[in-house]
Amino acid sequence: AVNDRPTFSLSRNSVSLEVNFATNEKVTVTADPIPADESEQSVSYTLEPASVTFANVSIDPASGEVSIASVMDETGEQLFNVIADDGTDTARQEFLLRVSEPMPVLIVSPENLSFPPAGGAQTASIESNGDWSVINTPGWITANETSGTGNAEISLTAAVNNGGARNGWVIVEQETLRDSIRVTQVEPSAIPSVTITSPANNSQVDSSFFLIFVILFWQISQG
Repeated sequence: AVNDRPTFSLSRNSVSLEVNFATNEKVTVTADPIPADESEQSVSYTLEPASVTFANVSIDPASGEVSIASVMDETGEQLFNVIADDGTDTARQEFLLRVSEPMPVLIVSPENLSFPPAGGAQTASIESNGDWSVINTPGWITANETSGTGNAEISLTAAVNNGGARNGWVIVEQETLRDSIRVTQVEPSAIPSVTITSPANNSQVDSSFFLIFVILFWQISQG
């Protein structure tokens, strides 16, 4: 009788992982039914190549299950063959293993920050999975931190504005990525001039009350 070569499929044809992955990854075999006249045959499995330097890869000869564990800080790519052997014929299926550095992530928020003429500090958030740096700020803005690693919050402080309205960009960079915040500051004359008189005697209200009113009016007008 003519022998039928073993046939099977793999659970994954491609395995893409980030360097130093923590999970134990698997590629499993689903074998097709063995013909009745070959039921006494035993199928064994091997892996080609048997190993690589960038991951710990092994195979169970009985089930064909492939196990993949990380090797610290190692990256690489390899096309593997899972080979089924019934003692007479062989069959093979391929899968690609790729271990690579993570894609860089950089998100800076909020998109806009508006400062009053008196200046002051506001907070910006940086979402990152690497090393970042603040590469640009307007001359009237200072950042309490200009570099770091991973997620962070930084404080952006605007100087007192004694001139006209001004704007600019705070730009953060990570590898090939850049994100930015638009910063604006209105001129002092943008705060409306308000004269308040006492209803009782038509005299000018105390200056401290006037200052509080102007500050509240400004905050309300800025939303």
